[in-house]
Amino acid sequence: MKKIIILIALITFISSYSQEQKIVYRTNGTNIVGWVHKLVDTTNYQLKSNEVFGNAYKKPILDNGIVIEGWTIQDQTTKDSILNELLLDKDISAQKEMKYENDGQELYRKIKNRIRRKLDNSTITLTQFNAIRRTLRPAIIPLTTGDWDITQEYLNAITPPINAKLLLILNNIKGLVDDYINENY
Repeated sequence: MKKIIILIALITFISSYSQEQKIVYRTNGTNIVGWVHKLVDTTNYQLKSNEVFGNAYKKPILDNGIVIEGWTIQDQTTKDSILNELLLDKDISAQKEMKYENDGQELYRKIKNRIRRKLDNSTITLTQFNAIRRTLRPAIIPLTTGDWDITQEYLNAITPPINAKLLLILNNIKGLVDDYINENY
């Protein structure tokens, strides 16, 4: 059975060379990893060590250095477009957004921990803790998705508390958000 498959593959490989227009596929030694040129004239194109010729309308599989075909150009185009989308997720814009989100989540946790610590250390009362938490939480939740500018707007919309301790906490948080935006936007 294996000899028949190899023979069929060899016949396919040899017959694929009889046509002048071929696709040049890039290999990693054992597998075809993509195409280099869509259509080339086989008589004028010099293959590199990691390239093989293949038929333009079949899916290539590399078997012991022999191209077995069965993949269409549309399959490759679809694969290439998916690959391009994945690469876009790693571009500078995506990296910025990821940084904003990670930094925002970190600050969100720090704010919650600091306020809890103030309650645990009896720096603020339970009533003050609940008041600041209920006021701040809706304003700082956008940090978790990296929306620093929205957080800044929400914090600026909060009516400053009369209590000096709560005002200090609010102003410290506003300062952290303002500083981050000034440095990173």
